[in-house]
This record gives sequence, C-alpha cells and structure tokens, in this order.
Amino acid sequence: MKNTPIPPPLVPRIARLFGCATLVSMCLFGASSGVAQTYLVNDTMTDTDRIHGANGASTSSSSPTILSTDITSTNTQWVVNAAGQMVASSTGQLWTMNSTSSRMAIGYFPLVTIGSTATMITLNFTTGAMGATAGNLRLALVDSRANGFRATDAFSSTDASYNGDVGYAVFSGSSTVGGGNTTNLSLNSYERTTTTSTDLLGTAGNWTSLASSSGMTGYFQANTSYALSFTLSYDAGTLSMTTALTGGNFSNASFLMTDSTNPTVDFDALALRFGSGSNQFANVNLTSFTVSQASAVPEPSTYAALVGAASLGLVILRRRRAASLAA
Repeated sequence: MKNTPIPPPLVPRIARLFGCATLVSMCLFGASSGVAQTYLVNDTMTDTDRIHGANGASTSSSSPTILSTDITSTNTQWVVNAAGQMVASSTGQLWTMNSTSSRMAIGYFPLVTIGSTATMITLNFTTGAMGATAGNLRLALVDSRANGFRATDAFSSTDASYNGDVGYAVFSGSSTVGGGNTTNLSLNSYERTTTTSTDLLGTAGNWTSLASSSGMTGYFQANTSYALSFTLSYDAGTLSMTTALTGGNFSNASFLMTDSTNPTVDFDALALRFGSGSNQFANVNLTSFTVSQASAVPEPSTYAALVGAASLGLVILRRRRAASLAA
C-alpha cells in the first residue's frame, strides 16, 4: 500500500479542528494556568472526634486512649495537658485555658515525608477573650515515632514519649503573646538537638537556633482567626521550611530557615504551648488542620495542542484507510 498525501481541501478542515480544540480547552480549563492542591490530610474538625472517638469533654490520664488506627487523613487526634479541657464540636475543638500555668496540646496526623515538592502543613485557629498578662508561644513540628505518641490527656511537662522526638520548633521572641500585648511579635525557628530529653517544649536549651523573622509587625488579638503554616521541601540534602502567620493585623509574618545537617524529613505531630495559659487567652478554638501539596495546572495551550494533534491524527488515519479501500 502506498502513502496517500493529504488533499488540499483537507487543510481548512484541520485548521478548523485546531480552532475548535483551542476553544474547547479554553472553556474547560480557563484562560490561564493555576495551582491545584492535593490534600494528604484534611481535618475540618467538625466531626466531634478529638480523642479515640470521644469529644474530649470527659477524660483522664488513663482514658480514652488514642490508637494508631484513630489517626486518619480526615481525622487527626489531639491530647492536652489538662483533662477535659479541649472539647470537639461541629465548630471546632475548643481548648479552654483553665490555669495560668503553661497549657500544651499535641495533635497527631498520618506520617508525612517531605520531598522536592513543596508540602504545606497548616493549622487554623481562633483566639478567645484576652487574658490579663502576655506570655510566650512555642510550637513544635516533629517525628514522634521513636517512643510513640502520648495517647491520653493530663500529661506533665515531661513525658517518656518525647524522648527521641526530632524536628523543628518556632518560639515567640519573647513573652508578647496575648494578655493585651500590643508589641510586635517576632518568631525564631529551632532544631531539636537534645533528642534524649523527656521535655519537649518546656526547656529552650533542648533546641538550637536556626533562623529568625525580620520586619514582622502585628500581634495576637482577641476573637480573631489565624492561620499558622509551615511550607517544607527537601532537595539535594537540604530541608527548607517557611513559617508563616496570617490573620488579624500581622504583616511580613513569614520567614525561611534551612537545615543541611542531618535534617528531619518525616513528621507526624504538631505541639503547641502557651506559657501562661489563661493569662494569655481564655480559650483557643482549633478549626482545621491540613497537609497539602501544590501542583501546577498546565496551560490551556497544552491541552489544545494535545486535542489538535489527536484530531489531526484521526483525520489522516481515516483518509489513509479510505484511500486503501479504494485502491
């Protein structure tokens, strides 16, 4: 069978096919490219399950007990250092600060391994009424697998489960969180270097400084919604983490730290500690927790080219088959 050239009358038809392909692509995918979010963890905190199927209103140091099967991509599990002081409802997990001593909460989520694709870990929360005195805020993003997770409420400042935890922390620069403070907040990032300690966030000396915010303005306000996010990527032996705080009057509240010395790339827990508890806020309501990865949506021209090429190939194939049958 010999090859049959495309007749001239077919050219306008091919042009029309390309035009149609472009139009369909524009209708389906819009006029510009965008970014799609893939959620690895997406807990909207509306299912009233805070700890092993319970809302957490009645807990003790021995029950309920979190099981590994309780922790899923849509259901994180949380413990607090005061029994029954975080209660899950359809509007979030309300964490009541029942003491002026430090209040701490730890949330557990499915293990996330950081690679070259940027991964964002975000906690959304709303502050309650302001207390009388400002205090510090400390947060830790860690891999807690060495000695397992803390499975019940009412834990102390030290716990065997913290021994071996590795990861990073963000501390407020000073005691300027809550309590009516109007001084600009500053943040510092750290790496946990004393990993054999049973104290996770109570002793700053267990952490080594890596970076600090610069030019940040704003302070925490009462009854205000905030988003705290960590955007991480790991490439060529270096872990990069951008910490960002949005909401209220914060501005320039974002800074980068990098770690090339035995960096941590696996994470399954987020801990929060308010150093002065109810002196800072009466309560804090956790409203969602997500882990997501961004992927670029191809330009419409990419889809148009693919559809056009497929259409052209189909036309040529049909013409050749017709010519073959006529021969």
